[in-house]
Amino acid sequence: MADNSPGVLQTLIQIWTEKFGEAWEGMGGVRPELGVPEPAAEPNRDLADNSGPAISWYRFVFGKEPEADFFVGSQSWEKIGAVVLRAAGVEDPLPEDIRGTCLEILNQAAAALARTLTKQAGREILTHSGTESSAPPQDVPRTSIRFLLEESQIELLLVGAENLASLINSLTAGAKQLPPISRAPSLELNTKMDLLLDVELPVSVSFGHAQLALKDVLKLTTGSIVELNRSVSEPVEVIVNNCVIARGEVVVVEGNFGVRIRHVVSRQERLRSIR
Repeated sequence: MADNSPGVLQTLIQIWTEKFGEAWEGMGGVRPELGVPEPAAEPNRDLADNSGPAISWYRFVFGKEPEADFFVGSQSWEKIGAVVLRAAGVEDPLPEDIRGTCLEILNQAAAALARTLTKQAGREILTHSGTESSAPPQDVPRTSIRFLLEESQIELLLVGAENLASLINSLTAGAKQLPPISRAPSLELNTKMDLLLDVELPVSVSFGHAQLALKDVLKLTTGSIVELNRSVSEPVEVIVNNCVIARGEVVVVEGNFGVRIRHVVSRQERLRSIR
C-alpha cells in the first residue's frame, strides 16, 4: 500500500460518514451525531466481539477495471432501521422494511461518495447497489463510526480493501486534494439536482380503491358499477412512482381532466405510502 493510503482511506471514510448522516436525515428527519476515530483507532472490541448478535456485512464495489471494495458491518442494523422508520411514522416495521431502509441509507452514502470521487478523479467512478456479504479479510485497513441511538451505543465497522486507497491514489495523482467536509449547501448539491431535473417519472391519480371477491370480479360486465372507498367530497391522490406526493380536486382543463393541488404530503406521509 502507498505510504499515504491510510490517510486517503481515512478521508474517504470521513466523507462517507458525512453522506451517511445526510441520507439518514433525509429518510428519518433527524441527523445522528457521528464520531470518526483517528486512523490508528481500533474498532471498539466491546461492541464488535462475539457476545452480541453476529455482525452483518454489506459490500460495495467502486470503480471498474480496476475495482475496489468497501464493507460496512454492524450488529445493530435492526435497531437502526426501526428507529429511522419510526421517525418517519412507520410503527412496527417488518424485517424486510428494516433491511430495505438500512440498505437504502447505505446506498445513498455510497453513491454520494462515488460522485465526490468522480469529481476528484476527473473520470466517472460508479458504485453498484450494496449486497449482503461475508466478513471482509482481517488484514485490511478498518475503522469504525460510533453514535448514540436511544441511549444505546451503536458502532458501524468500516473496512476499505487495500486496493480502494490504491485506486484513489492512482486516479488522483497530481489532482487537487479531496474537498473538506461541510454541511453548508454547496454548488455540488445544485449540480446534482440539475442532473435529475430532466428525469421522467410516471404520474397517476387515484380516485379510490376497492376490494372484491374473485367471484364478484368474474361477474363484472359492461355497465357494472364498482363502489370505491372514497366519497365525492374527499380529495384524490397524486401518485408519482408509486408514492403519494399530493392530494387535490379534479378539474377540467380545455376538455381534459386535471388535478388542482390542495395539499402536498410530508416526508413521513410519503414514506408510509411506499409500504
